[in-house]
Amino acid sequence: MNKQDLLLKIKALSEQGEGGEKINAKRILARLMKKFNISEEDLQEEKVEEFDFIAKGQYERKLLNQVVYSVCGDIDERKGLWKYTKAKNKFSVKCTKAEFLEIDARFNFYKSCFYKKLDVFYLAFLQTNNIYPPIHLTKESKEKRFFLSDEEKEALMLSEVMEKSNYLKQIENAN
Repeated sequence: MNKQDLLLKIKALSEQGEGGEKINAKRILARLMKKFNISEEDLQEEKVEEFDFIAKGQYERKLLNQVVYSVCGDIDERKGLWKYTKAKNKFSVKCTKAEFLEIDARFNFYKSCFYKKLDVFYLAFLQTNNIYPPIHLTKESKEKRFFLSDEEKEALMLSEVMEKSNYLKQIENAN
């Protein structure tokens, strides 16, 4: 990452960060701008370019779409904001360099969070629907598994409010 990209990232954080994070980013930005002799105008460049993102599967595509929308909003004047190449799961987005850095950071963060929560959802789904073997078919007794991880506790709480899916055994057609 070059110094311009770094400064743009820090600038975005200084504008959109929370609390102390925002204050520290402003202080660091001022110090680095002075050190590299870069003005505020140098960071205000609003040139719209095309940047690529990889989003695999429907949920990553939906998430990327939502993140772009949250950063760029409704931008009607940017015709062809999106371009999607299905074979490569590649999205091309027309945005500024600062917007690209913000989209990239948010997308990677939320994608990671999403998959962690999806794992919790999966555990909760198993718990809600009792998709486990009976005790007599397992090597360990129920008593041996006493402590739950934080993720398992979260899944258990989620399973309590999740609607159960009723699986009905299918009967083959006798014909």
